[in-house]
Amino acid sequence: MPRPVSFSPDSPPARRETRFQVSFCLVAVLAIAAPVVSHDLWVVPGKFLVQPGEKIRVFINSGDDFPASAARLSEQRIESFVVHSPSATDGPITGLVADGQSLTAEVAVLEPGTSMLAIALKPRLIRLKPEEFRQYLEEEGLPQFLKLREALGESNRPAAERYTKWAKAVLKVGEQEDDRWSKPMGLKLEIVPRTNPHVLHPGDKLTVAVFFDGKPLPDVTVVGGRAGTPPDRVRVVTGSNGEASLVLEKPGRWYLRALHMIRLAADADAEWESFWTTMTFEVRT
Repeated sequence: MPRPVSFSPDSPPARRETRFQVSFCLVAVLAIAAPVVSHDLWVVPGKFLVQPGEKIRVFINSGDDFPASAARLSEQRIESFVVHSPSATDGPITGLVADGQSLTAEVAVLEPGTSMLAIALKPRLIRLKPEEFRQYLEEEGLPQFLKLREALGESNRPAAERYTKWAKAVLKVGEQEDDRWSKPMGLKLEIVPRTNPHVLHPGDKLTVAVFFDGKPLPDVTVVGGRAGTPPDRVRVVTGSNGEASLVLEKPGRWYLRALHMIRLAADADAEWESFWTTMTFEVRT
């Protein structure tokens, strides 16, 4: 059956029925075969350009086709959900309610400048069959871990992985400019713009840096896309300074995602740990 959609980029508060595609059968098979961990987590505000004091509806969505939510996140999985303003103390976002396949909340952004919304999930453990883990590593562009499993003689063994996800959205409040958008929020894995996302127009280049534990992360793949287009529409790899650039060809809501994985040397529950992060923003017309 088709996956329910609880958020449309063209009409944020409303829901619309999922349309069948010619390739639906293939997509459904892949969705069944793909590990659950592959779902991305997004913070999707109803508007990215708001006025001081305006209240907006914010959606927490989990899925593969941005920004549609394929499964509603359990509120118990949330470690923190906060709003960052230019000078105000970070405040928790409360009053989460279920809306179809999304969790939503009403958020007031009071201070002019850049505000950012960020969510952190609690770590979760998943166990995958050998073929599932192989497929997962191939699809996510992590061939080095396929080679490592082969070298360790683990290619035909199940894999235990602990994973954690973070997501943030970058909002412009009013007309006042600042550089808050360029400041890390302290997420363990985080995408940080080096170019002001508030002034982007179609055809502009966006440069971002990826940080892990506060340090630039080289050789990590950043994928992303625009609402209404196929997943992974763009794909770049960070350089030695942890930075990468991409051209945003069309206006609309965009997301970027980075995934980092490590081998655990001595852990009673898992051999692998992965870290997922996304950033959502808007390119104006």
